[in-house]
Amino acid sequence: MQQKRIYKEKITLNPFYWDCECLYEFIHTIDQKTCDECGAEIGAQPESREDEIERLISNLDYWVCKCRDTKIRPLFVKYCDKCGSAQ
Repeated sequence: MQQKRIYKEKITLNPFYWDCECLYEFIHTIDQKTCDECGAEIGAQPESREDEIERLISNLDYWVCKCRDTKIRPLFVKYCDKCGSAQ
């Protein structure tokens, strides 16, 4: 079982999310192996910071689709093209 890693600066990484090279919408779930926008692949990228994940999920400007195999989405994206769920 993977565990969260805590570093000296109190940065906690979450093994269930990873960051791509995009400037926006750069946090992906581990179910998505490649970023559709920049082409980054999960194995070559860092895990996401827990504080950034919490900020995105708690921020009213973002939502997560039901299938969770896509990115955390901004509000202007109205539906998931993979599973059809809507915000």
